[in-house]
Amino acid sequence: MEHTPARPAPPVATRRVVAPPPAHDPIHIRCVRAAWRFLGGKDGLAQTVVTGGAALVCWTFVVLFALQTLTHDADYTGKYLLRQWLVLLLIASLALMCAGWCIAVMRCALRRQREGHNLVVSFLAFVGSLMLLPNLMSFPLLLADEWLQGWWESVRYEVTVADVMRIPDLGRIVVRGELGFGSYKALEQAILAKPRLTLVQIESAGGYVVEGLAMARLIEAHRMDTVSLEECDSACTLLLAAGQERYLGPDAVVGFHRSGRPGREPSASWTPTDHRIADYYRSRATTEEFVRLALNTPFNRIWTPEPGQMFAAGYATKWWRERKAGY
Repeated sequence: MEHTPARPAPPVATRRVVAPPPAHDPIHIRCVRAAWRFLGGKDGLAQTVVTGGAALVCWTFVVLFALQTLTHDADYTGKYLLRQWLVLLLIASLALMCAGWCIAVMRCALRRQREGHNLVVSFLAFVGSLMLLPNLMSFPLLLADEWLQGWWESVRYEVTVADVMRIPDLGRIVVRGELGFGSYKALEQAILAKPRLTLVQIESAGGYVVEGLAMARLIEAHRMDTVSLEECDSACTLLLAAGQERYLGPDAVVGFHRSGRPGREPSASWTPTDHRIADYYRSRATTEEFVRLALNTPFNRIWTPEPGQMFAAGYATKWWRERKAGY
């Protein structure tokens, strides 16, 4: 029996399986990984210094601009709590970014040293980043100092508001005590109440400059007169300067000094806050010599000029005995 050879099976068409392209991580995951690598000091020292430093400088300018907008008293209407929290978040973000950059530079420097690279370069990078941190933070803290202190008082429920009393029989509003956050609102309510009163008597040892400047502009906008019969120091002097007529009582003591806070060293020169105070004094027709004497006095001292000096400088206008009828 004859066998026929088996035919070879026809080739089976194989289907080529193409591997799918690798999936890309979402952008936020990539950013987190890049930040983790940066903080871990995995990048080169030069790249860390330049890239991180550029980002830090840009964010510093953003924070400074935002702080100048938030802390400026020109548009302040007494709503302080939200601003305090925003200021705190801005300062915290800048502090974290500064600390992150310094940590990254220091880790890069330590890694270079372990790998046997130039020890001097690593040492300079390590020490330089440590020295730069307080310098980067100093100016933003100067801008936000009052707001951060006010935030701390707010969260501890220790806000001190000046006593503001309407005395229609004497034709005046009396402001007495520390000018803490909330004092502007209290004065505004007293001014807008009926019957309208046109004199503000101020007796205060001072307080927050942002409240003092805002209250002064409020008095000025309503074209009121001011008087101090006892004591008016520090931020209180802004309110006294706001009057159309600025009366001094025979026993009044008015004290001036530069801005500052207990527990800190006096600044060597005027701060941005001091320049705003000076501009307000000047806007009330006070002489330049008087303004400089007032603000060249450190905050831990006080300058109490004689009444004659205040009249001659245009800061005060009349004695209390020369007051208008009805006061």
